[in-house]
Amino acid sequence: MKYLWLLVLLCTLLVTPAAAWADDLSDGIAAFDAKDYGRAYDLLLPYTEKGHPESCFRIGVILENGDGREAEPARAAGYYEIASSAGLLSATFNLARLYDIGLGIPQDYAKAAELYRIGAEKNYASSQLNLGLLYFGGRGLTTDFVQGLMWLMLAEENGAANGSKSITYFSQHVTDHQRELAEEARRVWKRTHPR
Repeated sequence: MKYLWLLVLLCTLLVTPAAAWADDLSDGIAAFDAKDYGRAYDLLLPYTEKGHPESCFRIGVILENGDGREAEPARAAGYYEIASSAGLLSATFNLARLYDIGLGIPQDYAKAAELYRIGAEKNYASSQLNLGLLYFGGRGLTTDFVQGLMWLMLAEENGAANGSKSITYFSQHVTDHQRELAEEARRVWKRTHPR
């Protein structure tokens, strides 16, 4: 009984840092969402050392854009890679985009296409849109208007910004037969990739 107070004290000390740690994480995410990037950076950076995907993604965004600090897109790519490896599609998309445009890392259309495809196959609309654009441009992939249009159609259905505009623009460059093939490919893809 005389050691009970010691046990209670020890348990309190062990639980308090974990609760404070969780508060810093939620405070960091809230600061990021409120566009208080300096505070978000300070609160989230310790979580990146443990590979926390959401923290890595947000730190990557801050570093890529230079929000509240000097832009460091090469470092951002590293954080996106960690978050992408954990399955965070927004990070996979951002990393693909850096490869696509060659920001902070060497431009590599094939790597961009590979990463966009990961998100595209999981119905991530922005990845579907950019994968379609790579097919139309023949960047990192063999030019394929049917595949390109199929991905643009799927992106539009999934709410991609500029999905409709992209379809309107690129539809001018496909034949009726290619449009029919793209539509059939879209139907097959949807049937074999349910949400």
